Amino acid sequence: MPGMKSGDVMGHEFMGAVVEVGRGNSALKIGDRVVVPFTIICGECDQCKRSNFSVCERSNRNKDAADKLFGQPTAALFGYTHPTGGYAGGQAEYVRMPFADRTHVKIPDGLSEAGGHAGDRPAPRSPRNDLRAPSGRDAFGAGRVWRTDRHDSVGRRDEQGAHLAHRQTHVNRRTDDLLNRIQEGQIDPSFVIPHRMRLEDGPPMYKTFRDKEDGCISVVFKPE
Repeated sequence: MPGMKSGDVMGHEFMGAVVEVGRGNSALKIGDRVVVPFTIICGECDQCKRSNFSVCERSNRNKDAADKLFGQPTAALFGYTHPTGGYAGGQAEYVRMPFADRTHVKIPDGLSEAGGHAGDRPAPRSPRNDLRAPSGRDAFGAGRVWRTDRHDSVGRRDEQGAHLAHRQTHVNRRTDDLLNRIQEGQIDPSFVIPHRMRLEDGPPMYKTFRDKEDGCISVVFKPE
């Protein structure tokens, strides 16, 4: 990816427990469990107020570079390229989260990090192309679920007659509704996480993910 540098920390989305809170943050406390989308948002600019979170006007400290690379400015992203802010990602023991009072999604008590209720067994691993989740699909009326591995600002590709337009997602626009659906049992997102590994297993898992071995469509790394 253009704009990446040696030593950059990868990891778009991550989850974990809060261990330290800045003085200006009243939304979180130590011990809160959170899921953090890849998009860093301020929640206060004009675009955020319109729920166009992926083009937040304040979070990207390198927005001029993003404008040159993508043809338009974007919000800052965790664990990506420097034109999207150069913020370290989640494949680490600790992560500093800017705009933490708005960027996070708090996990309610009784809900596991995988999206099921605490104590639920993990979903079995899925074959590479079996990405359908009946409960989630039916909840939204979708006939088929597609999962893509990239979040490009612009781009288009043809693959087996399918036209997929890649753009950054306004993640926080949907999180409240999705979280409610998970709590009510309408959606079970655990099928998206067939692999749970130690952080130290990251390097070989990159190859496994790249080659889609062992039905690998996504990986959750957990520091020990």
